[in-house]
Amino acid sequence: MAKEPSSPALGWYGVLAFELGWIVAAGSLLGYYADNYFGTSPLLTAIGSIGSAAGAFYRLIAALNRASRYRENGHDAEHDDRKD
Repeated sequence: MAKEPSSPALGWYGVLAFELGWIVAAGSLLGYYADNYFGTSPLLTAIGSIGSAAGAFYRLIAALNRASRYRENGHDAEHDDRKD
């Protein structure tokens, strides 16, 4: 039977989701302000949005792979002291 996620595990996933949302929002806003500054509207907003979404997706895959690796070794990823 599969082990139910603990409260700290759910917190870790919540923090990860919040972080990924801010990555995409920051890239979109930077692109928007760059468009206003350079007068290249919607080009830099689209590039910022797509680039930050790709970065967020990469970050998600790396974090989930790390969590999976730690769980296979009998550890909990949310208690990892390493910083990315």
